[in-house]
Amino acid sequence: MRKYLFLLLLALALGLSACGAEPEPDPVPDPEPAAEPSLYYSSALQDEQGNHWACFEMSVPREIYDAFSEPAALAVSDDLMAFAEKESDSWQDEQAAMRQQTPDLDSEFTLDLTLFYHDEEIVAVTGDGYSYVSGAAHPNIYAYGFVFDAETGQRIAIGQLLGEDWQEKLFPAIVKQINDGGEQALYFQDLEALLPEAFREEGWYADGDSVYVAYNPAEIAPYALGTPCFQLAR
Repeated sequence: MRKYLFLLLLALALGLSACGAEPEPDPVPDPEPAAEPSLYYSSALQDEQGNHWACFEMSVPREIYDAFSEPAALAVSDDLMAFAEKESDSWQDEQAAMRQQTPDLDSEFTLDLTLFYHDEEIVAVTGDGYSYVSGAAHPNIYAYGFVFDAETGQRIAIGQLLGEDWQEKLFPAIVKQINDGGEQALYFQDLEALLPEAFREEGWYADGDSVYVAYNPAEIAPYALGTPCFQLAR
């Protein structure tokens, strides 16, 4: 009887020991690698107290540079940074002139670029610009476009895709699209003269089949129409 009692107590002790043993922890998985950050250009004007105002920022997602070889990506980066410097200088000059009339003026401009299209020949980038000036009734929006040679990263001019007579092709085609859609009343009366005047080298982009031309608000139509965009076959 004592033998069986001893075996029973031994079994209970072993069982309790097993229950009290701490289980081996599961291996901790390696952390996910952090996504590479976007690249930025930023600048700002300062007042006499050192406060920033008239802040300009352009964001460039990594995927745009990944569409190129390293040397071509450097060329694209140089091009976009030069554009940002020129654009910010021009915009900040306008803000500085306005601040002379409104000393407490505060403003911001942001431009977010996106990879629109790429193949073996071209890489197209689009951009949405947004600006707001303190006290304004509404913000302003802007449309941008850039097309680069996929191999070299050099900017492509619209004439390289549409030919030397691109103006004779493009602007009449836009007028025809508007007329065919019965939308003449939505645009300013001197539309045919405004189209070439308001055309911007950073206001068009392309894919494998078409060229797209975007205009900023109030350039060829009232502000309420937004950023009109027109498509033309390559």
